[in-house]
Amino acid sequence: MLTNALGEIEVRKLTLDNQKEVLRKNLNDLQTAEMTLGGVLEEKYGQGTVDLENGEFVTIPENQV
Repeated sequence: MLTNALGEIEVRKLTLDNQKEVLRKNLNDLQTAEMTLGGVLEEKYGQGTVDLENGEFVTIPENQV
């Protein structure tokens, strides 16, 4: 019984390690996509920020960049 329990724990650990790797890859892919989108939006609209209260894009004047 103890041997079986230890084996089950090891299998769970391997499963969690695999899930962790998948999540890390997904996070990396998401960060890459975020950076790409940020570059595209900056190229199209210029540098700026989003006002979270009203969702409005606020351009940063060129002399402040």
